[in-house]
Amino acid sequence: MSKLNSKEMDLIIPLDALRDRIAEAVAGHVKAQHVPAACVRLGIQTTVEEGDSDEAFRSKRSYVKRRIVELERAELLPGVREVWGWLTARRVPAAIVSNNHSDAIRAIMNRLALPLPEVIVGREQVSLFKPDPEGLQLALSKLGLGTEGVWMVGDSIWDVEAGAALDLQVALVASPWEEPAPSHDDSIERLERIDALIAIWREQYSCE
Repeated sequence: MSKLNSKEMDLIIPLDALRDRIAEAVAGHVKAQHVPAACVRLGIQTTVEEGDSDEAFRSKRSYVKRRIVELERAELLPGVREVWGWLTARRVPAAIVSNNHSDAIRAIMNRLALPLPEVIVGREQVSLFKPDPEGLQLALSKLGLGTEGVWMVGDSIWDVEAGAALDLQVALVASPWEEPAPSHDDSIERLERIDALIAIWREQYSCE
């Protein structure tokens, strides 16, 4: 570990001050009704919900700062770290396809000390978001893969529909933040914890 010199220390911006600067920049250049959409474009939030514009009208700066804090608090589902480590150790080609901005995904991965995948496809790279499979198709292209033997692992019905559209093997992981997908589709591997996939993959691909 290296020590920072005095010049480098002068360049460090405290996290609270950085949040304030971002909030002031957005609030100073964007009309209140457009602040939620601007936050989506910046990757600070995923979608615009009902009532967001009203909240932004009350205080643009407070709205942006709250969204930044929510992004910083993003948490992993149980077992994600184990699965990610298992894939990384075996150099399995992997991608993250998100309706969020790719910069936001990188920031979250770095904060959680997770190695970045070979490919990250964010909302800024596609014209249609999940459940449209455009992002998955782009990820497969960047990885140089077809669809055979590829898994789509997600926690929402949008993930399921996007994976099914390309005839991928789909695993749906239970999430406290998402509504459960309809139960009539027997082709979906439904898991309470994502690390149950390790045993499935070991058996399917005869690997350790």
